[in-house]
Amino acid sequence: MTCRSLCLLLLLVGCASPKRTSSRDDWNPKAGDNVIQAFVRYVYADNEGDDDVAEGETPTGLDQEALTVDTDFGYFLSDRSELGFSLDGIWINNEIDDSYTGAAGVFYNLNFALGPRTTLYVGPEVLWVRLDSGGGVDKVDEIAYGGRIGLRFWFTPAVSFLVEPSYLFTPYDDDIGGDQDQFTFKLGVGVKF
Repeated sequence: MTCRSLCLLLLLVGCASPKRTSSRDDWNPKAGDNVIQAFVRYVYADNEGDDDVAEGETPTGLDQEALTVDTDFGYFLSDRSELGFSLDGIWINNEIDDSYTGAAGVFYNLNFALGPRTTLYVGPEVLWVRLDSGGGVDKVDEIAYGGRIGLRFWFTPAVSFLVEPSYLFTPYDDDIGGDQDQFTFKLGVGVKF
């Protein structure tokens, strides 16, 4: 997280009202509400490097494209406390083979009403990650952990736009690339019911 992002976060948290508004226009989730959030990302990487390598070595210049679908299902235990689970899928296509990474996990968010139609949320996340990279590499199962922070902007009492930066650490073995730090910035849509 950059210094600029941290300053913005502190500003947003500092501006949060310590009490909830009782207005009819308060569209933020309440205890007992369910929220489904969906994020879709497409990434194309035109990597520079050496495509021609000896057998058994990994090329460094492969062009890759990836499609990521992240879905979160949250339940509000109280106006500020959200517990949920997530299902994520990443499909990667490169010049050698295709691979798939799936993840399932749990998260806990603390929610802060910044206004009657804006919610800031922050919390930890733990994921079980399954990597199936093809090309002779066995399936790999790992536990990843990290945190997320996000904003929900409610357009209607049931539909919101989401902005979510997150961090995830996955301890992969050295033979498949080693530990992985992943910083992600996601945009998505949420539905409350």
